[in-house]
Amino acid sequence: MDTKKLLRQYAIGERDFSQLDLHGAYLPDVDLRGIRLCGADLSQADLSRANLSGADLSGAKLQATNLTSATLSHTALNGVVLAEADLRGADLRGALLHRADLSGATLDEVDLAGAVLGGAIMPNGTIHV
Repeated sequence: MDTKKLLRQYAIGERDFSQLDLHGAYLPDVDLRGIRLCGADLSQADLSRANLSGADLSGAKLQATNLTSATLSHTALNGVVLAEADLRGADLRGALLHRADLSGATLDEVDLAGAVLGGAIMPNGTIHV
């Protein structure tokens, strides 16, 4: 599925895009609150400044994905589920990850500089304060 079709279907109320191949997708600044992308391939995608509040990305492939945001750019990953997601090499600089579930996620070489992790569940099961 291409990104234009995804955005059209999302706009009319579709939320479940599990297992979708969006490798390398260009989706900066999009509002995808509540989207379900379980097991989707989003590796090398650009989701900078995207609003993914309440999204379910459990088991998603997010290797080298751009999820950066400046504090003023309103990227929100509040309550996002990233359990068992592969985030190796992902760029999460400045991302808001309030109450995000990162349990079991692979975070090797992830850039979390400036990320806000209040209440996030980390891969080792601890809650980031």
